[in-house]
Amino acid sequence: MGTSCGLSIGYTICGQGERWKPCQTPESWRRGNEIGVLQMTAHEHPMEYLLFLKYVNEVDYFEAHEVLEGYWHSDRIDFYKGLIQLAVGLYHLNSGNTAGFRQLLTRARQLLTPYAPEFRAMNVSRVLAYVDDCLHKVPNVVEMERDEVQKLGVEPIQLWLEDGTPIPDEVPPEFLEGEEADE
Repeated sequence: MGTSCGLSIGYTICGQGERWKPCQTPESWRRGNEIGVLQMTAHEHPMEYLLFLKYVNEVDYFEAHEVLEGYWHSDRIDFYKGLIQLAVGLYHLNSGNTAGFRQLLTRARQLLTPYAPEFRAMNVSRVLAYVDDCLHKVPNVVEMERDEVQKLGVEPIQLWLEDGTPIPDEVPPEFLEGEEADE
């Protein structure tokens, strides 16, 4: 079955066969567990995923983690969990917690590796190269002062989707919390 945009998502039957659910990793598709295929157009990405990219690009790693974690609770694939680990790890690095950073980025690498080279329009191979570069630059120590961390030369990552989906400039009102939504 061909796709016009090159994107397809594998689905398997779960439980007693009464529901469809996404496969957990791309390997399950390759092992022949694919039962059905849902065709997606290039621009059908969850807003939480797009907002995650926006926040990461703005170096707001806490908000990036928050918005994607909320979505991950409904679509529990390791791809999203790996991206969450990346954001939390970078947040820890910015506060000088290098041990937490290294642990989280190591876990992010483990979770994202099965999705390389590309998944859900993200160049996962590029993200993994960034993770490896960061782990190479940051020493294996418990913590560092913020000014010492800045001297390590770890640049913020910039993320985009290979299918050309634009990253929103503004957060939609339904994703704003509390007082921000009232303004």
